[in-house]
Amino acid sequence: MTWNTVGEDTINVQETTSENCIGDVKTLLVHVRSDPPTVTPPVLNAGYCVEDINTAIYQPGGSYDAQTDISPPRPNYYLLPAGNTSLNLTIVQHSCPDTLLIEWTINFANATNLTGIGQISERTEPIYFQVGTNTITWTVTNSFGHQDYSVVLVVLPRPEIGDIPH
Repeated sequence: MTWNTVGEDTINVQETTSENCIGDVKTLLVHVRSDPPTVTPPVLNAGYCVEDINTAIYQPGGSYDAQTDISPPRPNYYLLPAGNTSLNLTIVQHSCPDTLLIEWTINFANATNLTGIGQISERTEPIYFQVGTNTITWTVTNSFGHQDYSVVLVVLPRPEIGDIPH
């Protein structure tokens, strides 16, 4: 049996065996819902810092270029390791027996995009968030509809290092 009407239905069921034995009538109450999924997006910090460097050697060459005057070069991104669950959605309500589809897009500060299906932590590769404003958008869908969610992940630039004039 399939119910397509939202609400509550009562059905009576009576079992009959192959030997024509008739059982008692049983009343069943069926609840049919049509709610789109509800999730909670992650709560992010006000800003994330670019990747740390433990040691570096400053080699002043007059260019004042942090990429060439400091060894090793400093990464200019925030790294989200593969498997990290901090950007996963929390499923609050999913009233359908069907599969819940999670699709996501990351619009990086440098205007490139990354897309995926499932929780972000299911990625097998790290994600490098660029300095600036990065927007993460999810679309969560079941057979009754979809909900869209967005959060902003801001990566803060590192302080500038350079020669001090004498």
